[in-house]
Amino acid sequence: TTGIETTDIIKGVVDKIKPTMNVAGEVATTAKVGDLIKLPKATATDNLSKELTVHVYVIAPNGYLSEIQGSDTGFKATKAGVYMVVYSVSDEEGNFESKYYKITVTEA
Repeated sequence: TTGIETTDIIKGVVDKIKPTMNVAGEVATTAKVGDLIKLPKATATDNLSKELTVHVYVIAPNGYLSEIQGSDTGFKATKAGVYMVVYSVSDEEGNFESKYYKITVTEA
């Protein structure tokens, strides 16, 4: 050995701040089977990441998970029970924010 100790120096920014998400409106808390449940759009900002995508997921009473895609603004309640709606966003460093909503659907 040479007796010389080496150290790697990494320069950069460590981002530990999660994005901020805004859901533009209210999410219904109740509905009837057959209703089209409209979901408000959401936006997000971050201290470093510039392009963020908010993902919207619906978990049906049977546990089936689906993502609301593109121009879709809601989903049809096909069964009675509790639906969970999850809005989620993450930045390039993996920091994330999620918002959860419960919708109780009853028979028409």
